[in-house]
Amino acid sequence: MPRAVREDGLARDETGASPSWLKRLPLSARLGALALVALLALGALSAMAARQQARALEEGRIAMLRAVVESVLSIAAREAAEEQAGRASRAEAQASALRAIRALRYGGEEYVFITDLQARMVLHPIRPALEGQDVGPMRDPTGFPLFRAFVEVVQRAGSGMVPYLWPRPGSEQPVEKLSFVQGFAPWGWVVGTGVYVDDLRAAQRGAMVSLAGIALGVALVLLLLALWIGRGITRPLAALAGRMRGLAAGELAAP
Repeated sequence: MPRAVREDGLARDETGASPSWLKRLPLSARLGALALVALLALGALSAMAARQQARALEEGRIAMLRAVVESVLSIAAREAAEEQAGRASRAEAQASALRAIRALRYGGEEYVFITDLQARMVLHPIRPALEGQDVGPMRDPTGFPLFRAFVEVVQRAGSGMVPYLWPRPGSEQPVEKLSFVQGFAPWGWVVGTGVYVDDLRAAQRGAMVSLAGIALGVALVLLLLALWIGRGITRPLAALAGRMRGLAAGELAAP
């Protein structure tokens, strides 16, 4: 078929269809290119899934913090109802609630703390020496007044998340922590609990490693499949081409 030349110098046929560079590649190279595209798509999908999984883990931890605080508020509400019914004084009702809350643990070492609206520590199971003290002036190593921030969040919105630095139980080294706090209006309490950010990041890394392992396994299967298909096609074609060349050279093919 007659061919024309485009302005950029590339040949095209009279219908205007341009030849594809892919068509000039050997079949094995085309299969390799197809496998590469599939692997790139798999990598992109894996990266998206990893981000979504990390976000889901963070949202799950925050939901857990909310659930723990709500369970503590239900304990306080039960004892406050005893006070309102006249079956216990406020001091007795609060003491009963604090006994139950002090013993509460989850996730191995996580606990619940309580201050009042003047940032005076009501309950801290890990550092009981703080109880009864004005912790409003306390700041983390960055200068952030965390306990005043807890009170401000509760007064402004009723509940919320607060990031700060705080040491793990049994350690003096402050690390990143994220706490959820919520108010208990009948007694003017600020109830909170938190998660250490490095624990969250470790869980996210573990999930990403698992996902990467799955993606690599799928990629290996795709690569092996592409090689198997390529050999299954190219070997018979190469043999046929060899016989055709022999016939063209005047050789007789074996029956």
